[in-house]
Amino acid sequence: MTKVFVTGATGTIGRQVVAALQQHAGVAVTAASRQAIAGAPTATAIFDFKDPSTYSAVDGHAAVFVVGPPLEPGLSEMVAPFLDYLADHGRPRVTYLSALGMNDLAELPFHAEMEAKLRTSGLPVTILRPSFFASNFGIYERENIEQRGIIFTPSGAGEAAFVAPADIGEVAALALATEDHVGRVYELTGPEVHSMHDIAALISELTGKTIVYPEPSDETYRGALAAAGAPPFVADYMIPVYNLMRSGAANKVTQDIPTLLGRPATDVRSVLAQDFA
Repeated sequence: MTKVFVTGATGTIGRQVVAALQQHAGVAVTAASRQAIAGAPTATAIFDFKDPSTYSAVDGHAAVFVVGPPLEPGLSEMVAPFLDYLADHGRPRVTYLSALGMNDLAELPFHAEMEAKLRTSGLPVTILRPSFFASNFGIYERENIEQRGIIFTPSGAGEAAFVAPADIGEVAALALATEDHVGRVYELTGPEVHSMHDIAALISELTGKTIVYPEPSDETYRGALAAAGAPPFVADYMIPVYNLMRSGAANKVTQDIPTLLGRPATDVRSVLAQDFA
């Protein structure tokens, strides 16, 4: 029995990883989170990157899924002590959730720092670099879409191949369940690129409500967040991320998901239909 430890098990991707691993015979999953998980259909553990006293929960596991908390610019400093612990306690295989394009993003260098740390850690590592999540519209943009009829991100006319979280979870499960993917870097995308204008049109079609994308500037976006009471660091974080689309850095379709899963990557319309239809 291969024991797999999944950090962030209640998050967007972590819960998909847990679900996908449960479909693998011979795998025992531990769903780890900062708070107790009620009613989980698998083993659970309290775990917090900021609390080294929780690190021992990972002992005895053959593989670990590492995903940092969202909106955390200091992620590399937060997670590095845990990687050191793993290197000193059993050296399990690590699958790390990075992000497509952010490994080269100077304004937010934490994924690049984490990848560099992993390369020199001596741990067996697989790195996943997903594109923008197709579920973000149903999570982060739902209020704008349902109450204001807009998508409001500083992405310009750029495009991205939005990827389904369930696809990411399935790929992560493959990497965690066996040793076959050690040393690999997978770039995970949807099957085609879309602009925010395209997404607005798709949601309009699905909901019967007109949704538009006004292409807010960085300054307009920052001002709107400030007016809504968001602390400045949120804009400092999100603007460089969405500017990956504006700059063309996210305009990329890869074949890693079809190759690994033996089927086409899930299209963004399918995810939007689940979230908005």
